[in-house]
Amino acid sequence: MTPERTHGKSLEEHGKIVRDGYGKIAREYYQDRDAFGNEREIAEFLAFLPDGGVVLDIGCGASIPILRMLLDNEFIAKGIDFSKGMLELAKKNVHEGELIHGDVTKTDFEERSLDGVLSTYAIIHIH
Repeated sequence: MTPERTHGKSLEEHGKIVRDGYGKIAREYYQDRDAFGNEREIAEFLAFLPDGGVVLDIGCGASIPILRMLLDNEFIAKGIDFSKGMLELAKKNVHEGELIHGDVTKTDFEERSLDGVLSTYAIIHIH
């Protein structure tokens, strides 16, 4: 497998499959979102960040629980997801966070603009 291909598909094809799939299952996926409790690990991560820091959640999905947890702990929350269906749910759940529709591998962030970056579920889709 070369960096340009994964499981016989180009990275673009793979991304489209993932993006379209999450678009189709957004509501069902959101309903099961808390199936894997990882709040303790996230709290441990946040303890290393400056108060009020800017944190990016890669693959934020419907924004629950991560963006909500960030905002509740007074961080500036940013979420990026390439599924429009998931971001539509996120807009309903978290009004205060900044939501970005895009592919994190193709999105530029200003240097030193983030204090922390995390990805709890989407990391498996990033090549």
